[in-house]
Amino acid sequence: MIPTLSLIASVFLATPAAAESHVRVSIPSAPFGQGNPFQTPGPPNIYVAPAIFDALTSIDGDGTLHPALATSWTASTDSRTWRFQLRESVVFSNGAPFTAESIAAALDYLTGKHRPQDLVAVEFEDVSSTRVLGAHEIEITTRHPSPLLPRSVSVLFAIEPTHWKKLGVDGFARAPVGTGPFQVTAWRAARVEMTAHHSSWRKPKTDRLTIGFQPETTARLQGLLAGQVDIALALAAEDRAAVQQTGAKLHQVSLPAVTALMFLTTNTASPVSDVRVRQALNYAIDKQRLVNTFFEGAVPVAGQPAAPNVLGFNPEVVPYPYDPARARTLLSEAGYANGLALTLEAVVGSSGSDGAIYQQIAADLAKVNVRLEIRTIPNAKFGQNFRVGKWGGHAFAFFYGAEPAFDGLRPLKYYRCSWPHTSFCDPATEQLLIRAESAANGDEHNSLARSVMARMHDLAPALYLYQSPRFHGVAARVEGFHMDH
Repeated sequence: MIPTLSLIASVFLATPAAAESHVRVSIPSAPFGQGNPFQTPGPPNIYVAPAIFDALTSIDGDGTLHPALATSWTASTDSRTWRFQLRESVVFSNGAPFTAESIAAALDYLTGKHRPQDLVAVEFEDVSSTRVLGAHEIEITTRHPSPLLPRSVSVLFAIEPTHWKKLGVDGFARAPVGTGPFQVTAWRAARVEMTAHHSSWRKPKTDRLTIGFQPETTARLQGLLAGQVDIALALAAEDRAAVQQTGAKLHQVSLPAVTALMFLTTNTASPVSDVRVRQALNYAIDKQRLVNTFFEGAVPVAGQPAAPNVLGFNPEVVPYPYDPARARTLLSEAGYANGLALTLEAVVGSSGSDGAIYQQIAADLAKVNVRLEIRTIPNAKFGQNFRVGKWGGHAFAFFYGAEPAFDGLRPLKYYRCSWPHTSFCDPATEQLLIRAESAANGDEHNSLARSVMARMHDLAPALYLYQSPRFHGVAARVEGFHMDH
């Protein structure tokens, strides 16, 4: 069975035990741009998109690459030109055949006049040309060596080109058509309703799928406990007892990601523009207590942007230890012996106990005379701030997701000096990133990535917390639950 890249992979692999073949899922928020598969390669869109669409490849929870719409691929000696053989006899949910033209249409958009909010386009900025070689063969050429391209195309979703051209981006987003196991019947404010696409090459495991959007963690939990929801994503470890009392199960997934608070360092008037302040804040947080309290001690604390299961993770980097005395010394050296005040902008409710975690961080910082104001913003506002750079504080909660390629450098694209709204620019790190971009093979890329991780630890452009876990509640009536990542 083909693994999916989605955090909601379980929906496609779950078989309801009840007579009515209907799986109901609750997720923290609606996807940005509804059914536009290109707006973001991460949550919340990735919770929904793989139900409707397929990409060329997929990556499982261990980081292993698998065929999907592409069955095989070969590269030129310089890793700049890749040829993908495509799966035959695949059809879209409107009955149109899947061909190389579907992938060409997606790439034409992503490498052309796409919308600024379509962050998937970032994954394909280096693509210089696309050539259809046959009905089921396509060639992709990049400006620089691209040894990780087969991993990157795990978010290159196939679109039905005629439908896309006819409706435009907005119309397609309201009525998306893909090759996946489900087709949208209604997209409402609080949920998206789907029915099985029985002609899909990736067979659906239920006749109906409803994905509801519920930002409150307690509401998702209560829906599961009351039998109104079959799968509730992003619960908390502390919900285990309540979940198990109903016969349901709480599943943990360790993601290829690191949770952190990203500092806005480019404002020279801000305290966090000083590396000593940023290091002090890292020393001030008892991260192991956070992990023990909120995640049952099941994930490691972080000292770099890469999780242990991604390319580029540097095993020689030691996370900042909990050392309030060292934090006070560094703050004093930076001119803040009497303390300082900071503001954090964060989405609360998207991942279990995040609100309580931010409060614990504030309590730890208070011990070194740093006053942290936590400003809650909705997911849509976070996306808008990220795209246009209009943050209202000194830091924001960030998820260093290494998907789609399980590449630890992937989220650092937003740290590039060339990124229009970058929050961190270091010329030496920039040079390492440029060299990694042009690496001729995976080993060279990985070596350079480890050097980047060492600098990212030392310069501390973020308060690194822990490898990101997820806890998902699954009702007893759902069988065969599986989560890749």
